[in-house]
Amino acid sequence: MGYECAYRCQRGSFGAPAVETEILRWTLDIEAKVAHTSIFAAVAGNHTDPVGIAGVDQYGVVVQVGTMIGESWEPFARYEWADADGVGSNLSLVTIGFARYINGQRLKWTNDIGYGVKPVSATFANTGKNWREDTAGASGQFVVRSQFQLLF
Repeated sequence: MGYECAYRCQRGSFGAPAVETEILRWTLDIEAKVAHTSIFAAVAGNHTDPVGIAGVDQYGVVVQVGTMIGESWEPFARYEWADADGVGSNLSLVTIGFARYINGQRLKWTNDIGYGVKPVSATFANTGKNWREDTAGASGQFVVRSQFQLLF
């Protein structure tokens, strides 16, 4: 059994003193490996506090479980949730997929299918993960992805 844990916090401000905005961003993630199974979880937050305007507290969570079958196949399942604090609807995504390792860890081919349990708002759309904004009244969406990773 092994585990890794990380924490990061960033605090700062920007703008002129009369309209300065304070920002606190943080993340905490942990990964544990037991036999051939790995579990990853992360939580992240963003607190923005502009002078004279109500602040925003945004949070997100991701949990992923995968298990190695032999030396080459790793099926996995992932759940993602986020709250943008009133800026669009909450995010809720479920993903299942597999990774195929070729030549050890040097080449990895990953395929997955994701489902937006709730409609994806503009806040979370087009963030590089292929989710698009749902139209009003739409019910969730599917995303199919495939990628190769090369280690050199």
